[in-house]
Amino acid sequence: MLEQHALLAVAALQPDAYSGTISDHIRRHAGYAPTRASVFVALHGLERRALLQSQQRKPTPVRGGRAKFYWSITPQGQRALTESLKAIGRLSSAAGLQEVLALEPTRLSSRPCPPRAASRHLG
Repeated sequence: MLEQHALLAVAALQPDAYSGTISDHIRRHAGYAPTRASVFVALHGLERRALLQSQQRKPTPVRGGRAKFYWSITPQGQRALTESLKAIGRLSSAAGLQEVLALEPTRLSSRPCPPRAASRHLG
């Protein structure tokens, strides 16, 4: 489940998707707070399967000279996520839970994320 949530978070946040924003996005929208370590493991697993790609950006003084890794969803990742969401829809319908999925549809493409409250995460 965390991997699917991470894919959805990256799709919503790119081009500004890094571990801190991804963790915050999941916490705000999925209702649980994954640890940074679990998000890191999920992201790298998705990258190994070519569903995400990372790009290391220049180190910044704010991070003590450490660089951030920014994540983006690959075309293969987009297809896998779309198929997974369709399967969830079919399974929900078969279980009589289709009203749960009657939420306003959104695109899985890059779009701005609403402003977020100050975070303890520096990246």
